[in-house]
Amino acid sequence: MHVSGWFSNFVDHEGQGKKALLEYLQKKTGSSDLAYLNKVFFDLTVSSSFSNFEKQEIELLKLVQEVYENQKLKSLFKNYPAKEIFQRLTKENQTFLKKVKEHTEKYGWLTYQFEGPGWQEKDFLEMIKEKIQTGVPPKKLLKEIKLKKQKIVKNRERLFKKFKIDRKHRLLFKFFEDLVFLKGYRKDSLFFGCYTRDKILKEISRRTKIPIKFLRYLYPWEFNLSLFSKKSIVKILKERYRYHLCYYRETKNIKILTGSEAKSFIKELSWEAVKKEETREIYGDVASPGKAKGKVCIVNEVKDISKINKGDILVSEATNPNLMPAIKKAAAIVTDMGGLTCHAAIVSRELGIPCVIGTKVATKVLKDGDLVEVDANKGIVRILK
Repeated sequence: MHVSGWFSNFVDHEGQGKKALLEYLQKKTGSSDLAYLNKVFFDLTVSSSFSNFEKQEIELLKLVQEVYENQKLKSLFKNYPAKEIFQRLTKENQTFLKKVKEHTEKYGWLTYQFEGPGWQEKDFLEMIKEKIQTGVPPKKLLKEIKLKKQKIVKNRERLFKKFKIDRKHRLLFKFFEDLVFLKGYRKDSLFFGCYTRDKILKEISRRTKIPIKFLRYLYPWEFNLSLFSKKSIVKILKERYRYHLCYYRETKNIKILTGSEAKSFIKELSWEAVKKEETREIYGDVASPGKAKGKVCIVNEVKDISKINKGDILVSEATNPNLMPAIKKAAAIVTDMGGLTCHAAIVSRELGIPCVIGTKVATKVLKDGDLVEVDANKGIVRILK
């Protein structure tokens, strides 16, 4: 799944696939309004299938419903912090805690990325607490999620008929819908692989006393039991941990460089500097249409999540699943990198928030606290203050 998911990157290289379909829509709709064309394109390619994040949300809401119907549990989640809720459940309701643990085992890896830690029981308890505090009945939220997918299918069929989209292009729009969905699964399979890999590495670490942070720098062909008995392997792994790289040569062989050799290689590469120009507008590609106004919050790493407030404009080099707590608070997303099938494009569509991707310079031009307007109908970010 991870390998096949890369197909989407090549098909829409530099947005050429989307460009061709927008040109087709221009002919069929008779409109040259880019905002309108982007909206139609979005409606024809947004996924009608449930992603793993959406499946997690549905199953979490079922747990919320269980709390909602149990006055004792409801009172517990309303009046205590997540850490204390966990402690009290350990003593008072092992049955419900077991369900939370099973949910964590099933979905905790979604935000694991490359090194974890991913979602823990306390994170899901906090999510349940937040949903209980909103006062919105979970059954209503579950119904809305299912209705949203049904509306996507009905709206797509309506547009196909309205603009008389031929069979060939119907298949192409469906193809792009599947590409976006597959890209999400590619990331999921990668992160699940890292999650399961670390379970094995933790056991190797326990037996060999080599820290897992070093074991992650082993190559597949190096997993040999006799290797771990050699003291030299620890020295090699420490060097890789500090500084190393690998790249494919024209011969298709992997070249591995470590330490000073790797630094020399990087130093010899030519890098194109991005010019920071004074501008009031930043341009990118539309990933999810809509408009939003708010303060900029630069979020590139997990440590940045604590900075964001509800309604802020999340600006990032490129988003990833680890940043989901921040993304859910954002009024809009703006990224330096990414195409139609990037993480920011996928999650913004799922959440229904405006998103402009591929600006190249957003994180360099904007800073925390800037007031901006995101016009994701046209792919423009305007600096207001």
